[in-house]
Amino acid sequence: MANSNQVFFSVIIPCYNAATTIDRCLNSCLDQTCRDFEVIVIDDASTDTSSEMVRARQPEFAAVSIRLELITLSENLGQAAARNLGWEKASGAFIAFLDADDFWHCCKLATVRHFLQMNPTLSLLAHRYTERHGHEWQRQTEPSAFILKPVSFRRLLFKNVAACPCWVVRASLDERFDPQMRFSEDRDLWVRVAHRHRCAILHGPPLTCLGRPQHSTGGISSQKLRLRSGEIRVYLHAARLEPALLPMLPMLFLYSLLKTIRRELLLWLRVDGGQY
Repeated sequence: MANSNQVFFSVIIPCYNAATTIDRCLNSCLDQTCRDFEVIVIDDASTDTSSEMVRARQPEFAAVSIRLELITLSENLGQAAARNLGWEKASGAFIAFLDADDFWHCCKLATVRHFLQMNPTLSLLAHRYTERHGHEWQRQTEPSAFILKPVSFRRLLFKNVAACPCWVVRASLDERFDPQMRFSEDRDLWVRVAHRHRCAILHGPPLTCLGRPQHSTGGISSQKLRLRSGEIRVYLHAARLEPALLPMLPMLFLYSLLKTIRRELLLWLRVDGGQY
């Protein structure tokens, strides 16, 4: 749908009962040094005031010529389906994902746009994240602070190299999130995209701050058995794309189990031992 008025980025934000964090999330969008984007928030049947808070911010975004669209769902469909709905409404050349409890460095979109323009064959690009930010967080970050490194299909299969709010994907691709998956649905998409398209990650300062650690007790990732089940589905989907992986599935299943055991051990050491 390319046209002369097309923005470079469509920022997709799924939102569920995020009244305590959505303002900070939207503020990080307004703070971007790059203004060539739109924001689409999908309220996934929240029972709090999330929608009202987003709606109240629309005039503020309009005042600086940034479109802030709100889609409200009457039934909770999950993050995968919500992101897909936002993707279908997007007019940008690239989709930048952001979660309602996370926020971006002010140079996030400008930095990513620079590398996408310098590497026109890239279809998927990620960067580092942090779970803490100090006084240096809002310092201007130059592209020279980053190194672009390729990410292969097989590397993504073994390791989720970045959290979902760190990824940007070309909007014109046919791939979408699997709406049947409520866990590891983002990694599943990256693996499928990487099988057919060029992908990379930026090594350098973090450009996303997670409002809640990935394996905290409050987030989806804390439901560890379901997370492992989602990861196994990632492996199965990958084997359909590359049948040579079929003999490796038992090893991949064992690898997933060992990761869970290791993570639980590290968490136990952190809680009971103070440090690790």
